[in-house]
Amino acid sequence: MTGLTPSQTVGPYLHIGLEWQDGPFAVPEGTPGAFWITGTVYDGNGDPVTDALVETWQADPDGRFDHPDDPRGRSRT
Repeated sequence: MTGLTPSQTVGPYLHIGLEWQDGPFAVPEGTPGAFWITGTVYDGNGDPVTDALVETWQADPDGRFDHPDDPRGRSRT
């Protein structure tokens, strides 16, 4: 499945010890509507990246994302 997403090299960023405060799940197991996303990250040579960090952002039920640490769309001068 390589080639579906264009190659992009940003970083490396250190993510050792970076864990979700509430555990490994974005919502508690068994939450209605919750689902799993699985996959493999490959490097430019097509080899699996064993320590990749995939960042996700979750919208609310209306499809909106609002977080106090993400000031997009707001500005103050």
